[in-house]
Amino acid sequence: REGSIYSTITEVVEEIGVNVVVLGTHGKSGLQYLFGSRALKVVLSLPVPVLIVQQNSGTSNYDDLLFPVSDSGDDRQKVRFAINVAKTFNSTIHILKEHFSSPEYRSRVNIISGQIAQAFEKHKVKYQVHEQKQSGDFANFAINYANENQIDAILIVTTAGDTPFETWFLKNDEKVIFNKYDIPVITINPVDFGLK
Repeated sequence: REGSIYSTITEVVEEIGVNVVVLGTHGKSGLQYLFGSRALKVVLSLPVPVLIVQQNSGTSNYDDLLFPVSDSGDDRQKVRFAINVAKTFNSTIHILKEHFSSPEYRSRVNIISGQIAQAFEKHKVKYQVHEQKQSGDFANFAINYANENQIDAILIVTTAGDTPFETWFLKNDEKVIFNKYDIPVITINPVDFGLK
C-alpha cells in the first residue's frame, strides 16, 4: 500500500483491528532533534498502543514493566493495557511515583498511584511501588531506574504537544522513547473525555 506513513498505518490498524503496533526505530539523529522524529509522529497518530523497540533492544520477555506516575490523571489510562501485558507475560509492574516538594502535588500522585495499585490488586497483578527521592528530572530518573532494575519495557502516556506546556512534556516523552539504554517503550495515546 502506498501513501503517507501517518495516515496509511492508521488506516491499516483500523481495517484489520490491530490491538498494538510494534515500531522499530534507530533513535533520533541530525535534524530530528530540532523538528521531532518520524517515529514519534507515527506514535502520536495511532489509535492503539505502540511498542517502540530500538535497534539494540534485546528483550523478548516482559518480566518487569515500569509504570511511571506523575500528577497527571492520564497515567490511569495505562492501567488496562498494563494489566493485559502483565497477565500475558506474568510480569511484575514497578509503579514509580514522581516526587514533588508541594504537598498538594505529592497528595495527588499518592491518590493516583493508590488507585492504580488497587486496580492491579483487583486483577491479581504483581506490583511494587517506588518513589523518586527528590524533585528533579523525572524522565531521566525513570530511565535510570529502568536500567538499574533491568526493566523490560516502560509504559508511558504520550502528550500531543499542542501548547507550549504540552510541548515541554512531549520532549520528556521523546527522552523516554529514545532512551540511551534502548529499553523498549509502550506508548498509550490519552483519550480526551472533554472534561475540564
